[in-house]
Amino acid sequence: MIKENPADTVKFIKEVETHREYLTKEEIERLIEAECRYDVLKRAFLFSCFTGLRWPDINKLTWKEIREVDGVHHIVYSQKKTKHSEVLPISDSAVKLK
Repeated sequence: MIKENPADTVKFIKEVETHREYLTKEEIERLIEAECRYDVLKRAFLFSCFTGLRWPDINKLTWKEIREVDGVHHIVYSQKKTKHSEVLPISDSAVKLK
């Protein structure tokens, strides 16, 4: 029989509080109106703002991964970081960036 609980010696990982900053609606509206030398870069950034996708996922995304089901657009993709398949509903604003 085990006389001691081996879990008693396990040190737990401390949870680290993270701080995230978000753009306001007004800041995004100003970005939409702003001039940009590279239109594709501006559209990719705004697409990220509207969908919450990371740059690596947007960079490898193709428009054929965007599908409409019952009038709602979705992205069906595999996350680069986790390799998990995801289905993400997206707004009409994001689709218009095509």
